[in-house]
Amino acid sequence: MTTTYRTITRVLLFSVITCSLLTASMYREFDLEIEGNSLSLSAENVPLRNILHDLQKQTNIRIRFLFPISESISTRLEKIPLDHAIHELLRNFNHEIYYSDKENDRKTKVSEIVVISDKFALPTEKLFALIPQYTEMAVATLDRL
Repeated sequence: MTTTYRTITRVLLFSVITCSLLTASMYREFDLEIEGNSLSLSAENVPLRNILHDLQKQTNIRIRFLFPISESISTRLEKIPLDHAIHELLRNFNHEIYYSDKENDRKTKVSEIVVISDKFALPTEKLFALIPQYTEMAVATLDRL
């Protein structure tokens, strides 16, 4: 009886561990790695909002959305410069990337991303006219160009 009990316990324990590992791998939607100023990403049908949220957590880049994003993406990026990777991820959206060049930084860094609209929405100029708080940012960005 004791041997049967041990066998059943081992089988149940093995089953629980196996199910836990399988469940964890099923919910691992994407791998995002930041090394210095480069980004690597492997994603398969993942909500873009989840990727951007993880990017924000890992880099402390402020990301703001002026409308809800529901798009999912599949992509593979390997050691791409961060600002290029952001443009690639947001290619279907009107967006602004802001940089900081603090005195203690050796090079300019991405500090903020504002996702304004998808490419099929109103043109950026009209959106900024509708949203006064971003008009100054738009003018400052255009002045830098």
